[in-house]
Amino acid sequence: MYKATMYKVSWQDKMKVAKSTAKICICQKFAVPLQPKIKFRTMKLGDYVLISPEVTQLKEWVRGKVIDVEANPFVGTVISAQTAGGDIYFNRESFFKAVV
Repeated sequence: MYKATMYKVSWQDKMKVAKSTAKICICQKFAVPLQPKIKFRTMKLGDYVLISPEVTQLKEWVRGKVIDVEANPFVGTVISAQTAGGDIYFNRESFFKAVV
């Protein structure tokens, strides 16, 4: 088992860490930034969304229904949506707009 210890860190690095909102875990010479936990999701299953042309490779936004929402630790929230034609698209939440 690794024992978490504090290593020599310059005061400039300490100020950068103090100013940032990300937490740092220093364990056996490795500094690993911890991803903030997702506190809430703006979209849920069954919601209707508009899917970006960057995802669909079409010229306009396409309407779809959310079929999956997952918290990916690397890119954040990933939305999967299905269109009326049965096509399924998934990408980061920023590529989808909620239909009001």
